[in-house]
Amino acid sequence: MQKMREMFISKPGNQHILELRCFAHAINLIAETLHTIVKTRWSSVAKCLTLFILLRAPLEVLVAIDKSRAPAKVINIINNRLFFHDIENLHKIMPPLAYAMTIIQSSSITLADCYLILSYLCLTTDKFVVNTETQTFNKFVGKVVDIRLKEFQNDLYLSAYYLHPKYRSAGMLTVGRSAVYRYLAEYSKKIGNNLATTKNVISALQRYEIKSGPYALHFTQGK
Repeated sequence: MQKMREMFISKPGNQHILELRCFAHAINLIAETLHTIVKTRWSSVAKCLTLFILLRAPLEVLVAIDKSRAPAKVINIINNRLFFHDIENLHKIMPPLAYAMTIIQSSSITLADCYLILSYLCLTTDKFVVNTETQTFNKFVGKVVDIRLKEFQNDLYLSAYYLHPKYRSAGMLTVGRSAVYRYLAEYSKKIGNNLATTKNVISALQRYEIKSGPYALHFTQGK
């Protein structure tokens, strides 16, 4: 499939086409790899894990009073501290993934939004890896997220964030702007523009960034 995409895009008439991977599928693969406790829609896993945590104390009291109320297998699980410890660790990472999926599946999603979600997941995962007590699990989560999101950490999404009229490179460092200019200049050359046209594009981007001239319009969120 990858070779077919590359062959299609390499044709002279398709140079303007950009190759994109499915961001939502990547997040699904992260959740799938974590081997969640319950078998349900993974976007609902966070809620299920929350219920496990909330019901832990009542269940422990229940089986302590009368063990006949539940099968021995269930009682062993309820009394297993490691089981709930694993749930608590998993619960710390699943809500951010569920939130990200909710945004990604929106009908109004843009590549700029994908960039923001990508940044959010990277920061959240880094924080999780640092704070989680279980070293083996946190390293595993960090590795899984890094592998799945690596292909999206490119200048295309950064450029989309830069070009979005709502953001206009807000908070972007000089190195980020340079990466955007370089990426868009390469794309301009790729689609057949000459050097003079490419320079005009970069000049227009700089005016766009500072809202100069025709780029001084304010962004209005559509319904």
